[in-house]
Amino acid sequence: MKKYLQIFKISIISAFEYRTNVISSLLMYLLGVGTMFFLWNKLIKDNITIGSYNLSSIMAYYLLSGLFISNFNARTTKHFEKLIQHGELNAILIKPLSTSLYLFFREIGVRFGVNIFTFLIFFSLVVIIPGIRTNIEITLYTMSWSLIFFILSNVFLYLFFWTLGTLAFWVITTSGLRNISMNLINILKGQWFPLDIAPAFFQRIMALLPFQYSMFYQIQILTGKSDPSTNVQGVAILILSILLLSILAALLWSRGLRKYESVGG
Repeated sequence: MKKYLQIFKISIISAFEYRTNVISSLLMYLLGVGTMFFLWNKLIKDNITIGSYNLSSIMAYYLLSGLFISNFNARTTKHFEKLIQHGELNAILIKPLSTSLYLFFREIGVRFGVNIFTFLIFFSLVVIIPGIRTNIEITLYTMSWSLIFFILSNVFLYLFFWTLGTLAFWVITTSGLRNISMNLINILKGQWFPLDIAPAFFQRIMALLPFQYSMFYQIQILTGKSDPSTNVQGVAILILSILLLSILAALLWSRGLRKYESVGG
């Protein structure tokens, strides 16, 4: 395990080496939040509230959403595609360690480093702005449940994008899949708009899928809108999704490696 932790540490350091790119991406997202302020300010000014949201609560939602934009995403799929298509996987396969664990700790190290920047920027803004701060609940209950969902949802997202990445064994590029999946997931997890203002049937479907628990539901927890029974349901859905994806990812990976080694030979 020590060697994997070393890989994890090196990956965190690499994220800090590219901190300018990370910070610029986060600032661009923050600029998008500012744009949403003007849009929602106009809508709410005319309608007072939309659903259960007024201007301060909707802006709290979008700022809190920034805490989760550095979770595992389509970059993981792109990294796997690059390893496979460019032959870089060869150097990893000959290492005296588990290839799957090596790749996992390498990816999670980078994500961990990026999430440090994300937390510092967005959580600072949430705490500093009084009108936003009053909409969140920082308690042992909310922080504990949020941490559980944060860990489980990232494991799920890693497996999801790893599964897409393994398709690079059979296709020339996964760029189309990456674009479609990323835009679709942004909707399903509530990045574009709060899912509780969507039609009721859409909300019921989303509650059965694991994606909303990677952003929307965690914001619900932090704003005091969750309940224990729904928390347990969300954890169960994530664990089941992780188990199913683990089986699928392992199957595709093993079959892909056989094809890769055959072609490489």
